[in-house]
Parts: sequence; C-alpha cells; structure tokens
Amino acid sequence: MNDFNRMTIVATVEVVAEFNSHNDMDVLEVQRGISGRCNASSKSGRVAALARIAADEDIEVMTEVGLVPLSRTLVELAIKAPEHARRADTWKKLVAGLRFDRFEILETETEIVSNSR
Repeated sequence: MNDFNRMTIVATVEVVAEFNSHNDMDVLEVQRGISGRCNASSKSGRVAALARIAADEDIEVMTEVGLVPLSRTLVELAIKAPEHARRADTWKKLVAGLRFDRFEILETETEIVSNSR
C-alpha cells in the first residue's frame, strides 16, 4: 500500500525534475534500479514514466538506510528542492498532496513527518 496519493507522486516527480537535468535523472534511475524503464526523450515523458512506476508498482529500492518504497525516496528527494524549485506551482501541488496524505513538511528541518502515524 502506497502512503502517497497519485497527485502527490506526480507532483513529487515534477519537483525533482525542476532541479535535475536529464543526466541527473538517468543517474537517479540507475541508483534506484529502474534504468531503462523511463526512456522518454522529453523530460515530461520521463516524469510520467517515473511517476507511473512509483504510483503503480512502488517497488522497494536500496537507499542509504536500507530498502525503502520508491515513492518515499522520491518525496524525500523533492522536499530537499532548492529555493527556485519551491517557487514553482508544482511545489504547491506537492505540499497540498502531502497534506491530503496527512504529512507536513517542516521547513526548518526539511523532513517529512506524518500527523497520523
């Protein structure tokens, strides 16, 4: 079961794409074990493919802290967005989605916390 709704996941990947190049996204896909599955030539196509994998499959991927659902690793990356990405409409959509999912972003610590869990 995914902790995040589809709107949150799509907004998350859109935010990540705001501050990462195509090559950065390639590296991210290799790190998360999904290389070759997001082969779109456009950034929006790559966002759609990555969001689809996170929303529909939400596979567990290896991180510094062990196996974590892909959607959570993407949210944790997105909430570390630089200031210019936080001014975009996608950031507002991410924050709204997280609230629907009962999560809040603590701006002072840049971490995700749950209000209900």
